Amino acid sequence: DDEMVGLADTLKNVASKYVYSTKEISDGMVLMGQAGFSATQTMQAMDSAAKLSMGTLEDMALTVDLLTTSVVAFNMSSVESERVADIMANAMNKSKLTLDKLRVSFNYVGNIAHEAGISLEETAAAMSVMSNAGMRASTIGTSLRQVLSNILAPNRRLREEFQGLGIDLSQLDPKVVGFNTVLQNLSKILI
Repeated sequence: DDEMVGLADTLKNVASKYVYSTKEISDGMVLMGQAGFSATQTMQAMDSAAKLSMGTLEDMALTVDLLTTSVVAFNMSSVESERVADIMANAMNKSKLTLDKLRVSFNYVGNIAHEAGISLEETAAAMSVMSNAGMRASTIGTSLRQVLSNILAPNRRLREEFQGLGIDLSQLDPKVVGFNTVLQNLSKILI
């Protein structure tokens, strides 16, 4: 009963602050629940979702999908939803990415980026650079996923190639050296 009252209060509060109908907000809350958010987590995240949706002029459902995907993939707390929304807004402001393109890309790369020890900020920045270079959202997500998968668990042929070039694979492990160093090391190899 307390959670239902809290959800109703959150719905009214968000509806009074933003230009969304109570139906759009309640649909967003349902999507958060379907993503595994508890009532408390939904109350913590709904304002951030509405703010991001309004600030980007994007659909509430797409915004909630991106926000929940990112929070879950990076094993974050719903309390960090405002930070996630700020990262996404920043990525869109500094690139060709739209909310939908971010959503598509994160669906492919979010989990493995977190597994590789890459921060949400670094992931969004890499996606921004790739988008500005003209890559499509699905290509961004699958390319990053494939590169990270190969770096985290290189097959025998890839290990032999790198060893043949005198490259220590630990220098390409983002958990060991950090994502920026991996990018620098890869650029040296490729150039």
